[in-house]
Amino acid sequence: MSSQRLFHGPRRRSTKDRTKDPRYVKLQKDRTLGLSGLLALFHEKTGGILPAWLLYFEQRYGKEIDLDEFMAGMKKLEYTGDAENLFRKLDLDESEELTLEEIDDRSAKLWMRFRFWAVKTFEDEEDMLKSLGEEAGVDDRDSFLDTMRDLYWEEGQEDILYRALCIFSPSGNVVTKQALAWFAIDKKKCQKALKVKEQAAQERQWKTKEKREIARAIKDFKAFLKKKFGTFLRAWRCALDLDGSMFIQKNELFKAVKEIAWPGDARMVWRGLDKDGSGVTSLQEIDLKSAEQLAKLKQQMTDRFGSTGEAFKAFDVLRAGKLKAPEFIEKCKEYGFVKVNKALFHGLDSQGNKFLTKDSLKFLDSWRCPRFLTCEANPKAAADFKAALLREFPNYVKAWRLLLDRDNSNCIAWEEFEAAAKQMNYVGDVAGAWRSFDEDISGTITLREIDQPSFDRLNEFKTWCDAEFGNVKGAFQMLDTDNSGDFDKREWAKSLVYFGFQGDCRGLFKVLDTDGEGLVSMDEVAFLDQWEEAEEDEPAPDPETAHSNAGVARKRKLKIKLSPRLERLATSKPTPRPNLPVIPATQYGSFEQPSRPDMMRSTYGRFPSLAKQKDAEPMSSSTIEAAPARYARQMRFAELKEEILAQDINEFAHTEAFGLNLADIKQKTHRLRERTVDLFNKAEIYEGNSFSSKGIHKQGLPFVLPRV
Repeated sequence: MSSQRLFHGPRRRSTKDRTKDPRYVKLQKDRTLGLSGLLALFHEKTGGILPAWLLYFEQRYGKEIDLDEFMAGMKKLEYTGDAENLFRKLDLDESEELTLEEIDDRSAKLWMRFRFWAVKTFEDEEDMLKSLGEEAGVDDRDSFLDTMRDLYWEEGQEDILYRALCIFSPSGNVVTKQALAWFAIDKKKCQKALKVKEQAAQERQWKTKEKREIARAIKDFKAFLKKKFGTFLRAWRCALDLDGSMFIQKNELFKAVKEIAWPGDARMVWRGLDKDGSGVTSLQEIDLKSAEQLAKLKQQMTDRFGSTGEAFKAFDVLRAGKLKAPEFIEKCKEYGFVKVNKALFHGLDSQGNKFLTKDSLKFLDSWRCPRFLTCEANPKAAADFKAALLREFPNYVKAWRLLLDRDNSNCIAWEEFEAAAKQMNYVGDVAGAWRSFDEDISGTITLREIDQPSFDRLNEFKTWCDAEFGNVKGAFQMLDTDNSGDFDKREWAKSLVYFGFQGDCRGLFKVLDTDGEGLVSMDEVAFLDQWEEAEEDEPAPDPETAHSNAGVARKRKLKIKLSPRLERLATSKPTPRPNLPVIPATQYGSFEQPSRPDMMRSTYGRFPSLAKQKDAEPMSSSTIEAAPARYARQMRFAELKEEILAQDINEFAHTEAFGLNLADIKQKTHRLRERTVDLFNKAEIYEGNSFSSKGIHKQGLPFVLPRV
């Protein structure tokens, strides 16, 4: 590597690793021994760490304690050893302060979690005591646990909280107001955070609206192109890239939108396509699959024949000057070409001639397609690229921010990646490294693909900031209580725990401290506000752009597991089969009873499931001996009602085998039923009201049919 560095940020600090320093290792052992003795004393006196801390040391409700406060608390604990020496052992960073987080991290986070839950659940201390105090009947452990669960406390560890809140009670089994001395302070803190969050929400509202409008415009534009042209490749060649350069500018897009009469907002489409602000966009930003398919064809033709013209000449064995789809696809297969199908032919046939000429492929010769479209993933190249980043920068986050993701979107395209590799003189397989990082073949990569642990810590912190304060900038202002503008590692961890952050505070500090100075400032965290967020109602991927490469790791989809009760409610129950009406014998003569399949076939067509059903049992002679002919229609209608309208749709068999959509059939059946009833009503005119509903009721045949 050249001695002249491209980036003049500080190198990885050459300070010696403290974990390997014998003196530091000894201090760590002394601290562990001292802490174990202190925790044993806490359990002996109060039964837990949190109750002992609140009773003997908590003076400023979540803040640190100094040496004098520590010694006073140890005196109350009747500690017989050297309290000052113990303090020095515990104060490993020599800050002259101790916090509960340094004594027991889990107890500190649990306590702050409970306090923030309390100020969000209750109005004041009195309101809290009305639910958790003695006047509410909470006077023992079991009643406290039941009440907490009724109040929707979901974090568990109620036993620890019960002992902590009752530590000031003389009886030790009820919550007192003295145990809630922190409530007023935390309430003000929560209200201030709420105001900051509301201000941030107003600032983010227009950004979120704009992002959704862009996403909706892109989706609608692609759907319009697909419907009008059939494939994205033909849309690109026929409407967008008229000069065959394989790139379009803003004015070209606007002109194309006007020509194809798309009614949407072309400005939003352009903003969505030109994410990197380069002023041009390409086919891969419209549809990556089409670009990859076209690039593969160009590569195969060039490697085998030298140019597309020579390839066409080899394909055109009859010297007709044109190739139809079957000929073209067959020749491609004959020469071992892959990813060639009718959709590709359709896109190449931009004139709609249903054949290709030599000129149809000529544009491929001048296309400088991105290398990543035609290469395979190269994990070794990816590892070499990451090693090159660490030679130039102290950590991946700084490399990501200063070299790769300069717009802080947490999303880079191929052009940005290629430019970064060139800027730091990386001479390896850049395209192979890209394909290795872009495992889901989305056309972009994020910090997650470069460094998963750093991404997880930053994303966890950003999510917490957005939830509690609206954005990262507002969170920093709330955390910076002394308005110093920066934090050292200890201040950072202390402030985060005080405001209820549950993540790895020190690990997060290490990720954010990109310059290695031991301080975190606003500039080192505010970039997170510009990270692009996933939309809640993200549109489903278009089948044209969906890839099915075997062995490629896919992004997992969220799976929702229903409770047993919801599963029972969601399971359809079979509708009871109604009994057919009994037709009494009359003097009007007899008729032949039509079979069940015949009745179904006569009006609706034969259903596959009926082939295996048994025919209806024949009626007795006394029943059908002299039934009037008009009752045959009523019999058939009742039979149809039984088989189709009252039967659950899931009972029909062989759905897939016959290619039928029974849900649609059932809907059509409902409409046919309404039309049949209407015809029965009209029959009154021709039969002199003898077939009216009133007449049928008199004959004992109810005509009122329930809607299914």
